[in-house]
Amino acid sequence: METAAGDQIGTFSNQPELDGVERPAIRWLEALGYTHLPGSEVGQQQEHRHLPPLLTDILRDRLLHLNPWLADVSGGVETALREVRQFGAGFASAAFSSEPLMTANEAFWQNVVHQGNLQVKDEQGRLRSLRFFNPDKVSDNRFHVVDQYVGSNSEGDLFRPDLLLFVNGIPLAVIECKASHVKVSQGIRQLLAYQNSHPRHFLYNQVCVAINRNEALYGAIFTPEAFYLRYRLEPAEEASLVEKAALRSDALTEQDRLLWALFEPSRFLQLVTHFVLFELDDGRTIKKLPRYQQWRAVCKTLT
Repeated sequence: METAAGDQIGTFSNQPELDGVERPAIRWLEALGYTHLPGSEVGQQQEHRHLPPLLTDILRDRLLHLNPWLADVSGGVETALREVRQFGAGFASAAFSSEPLMTANEAFWQNVVHQGNLQVKDEQGRLRSLRFFNPDKVSDNRFHVVDQYVGSNSEGDLFRPDLLLFVNGIPLAVIECKASHVKVSQGIRQLLAYQNSHPRHFLYNQVCVAINRNEALYGAIFTPEAFYLRYRLEPAEEASLVEKAALRSDALTEQDRLLWALFEPSRFLQLVTHFVLFELDDGRTIKKLPRYQQWRAVCKTLT
């Protein structure tokens, strides 16, 4: 990679987070099947920066592809978009606690991601369920990685996630990148701080990740730092990863392994549609993602 002046950026880059972590993550995600979009471009498409961003053109296209009958319904796609935007309409960050976000997040997962419970009337006036994703056919879905998006909360405080991952136009994951000499725990603390100061931006979120090239951890919204998880690949998974990375000239890193384990398109769809769990604990709802052993055991049972 070169600077604007043409000087090689090497080991001693003065942008270690950007050049050593964030850009390699984008390149790897592109190799896995994602399309990269600059955050500035996505920002220009958003009418309200205090709301979670949607790639509305992508979402419209996928809604019509997955629900062909919508093409015959006057205003059907726009009705579907309004239904998605309605989640979380009742909570505001000015009077924030974790419960309103968790409630809205669970409702979104239950009705949009896990099951197709949102309904729109078809041409004959019959209610029909909407499909937003197709976990059984990866090619029916579209995957995007967006870097340096800038949003805000209703008070105008800026929200600057390093990477957002979209599936069919909906932001389902956020990744915080730290330079390799910075502890990954700082990324986790940044994620938790954003969840408290910018809750609306986590309305659709299913996975939170912090990476620093040599370490990579994941959790759900409001997962305490101590409970963020590593993913350890078994030999068969490592072999699949190595095969995918066959054309790379550099060595695989821990962040590469986690990004593949969670966000390889078929695995990402499987994770968010089938392996998210909401549990009540002393009257509070807690969102959980599976440990690698649990994910692996369930998959082996099903096969």
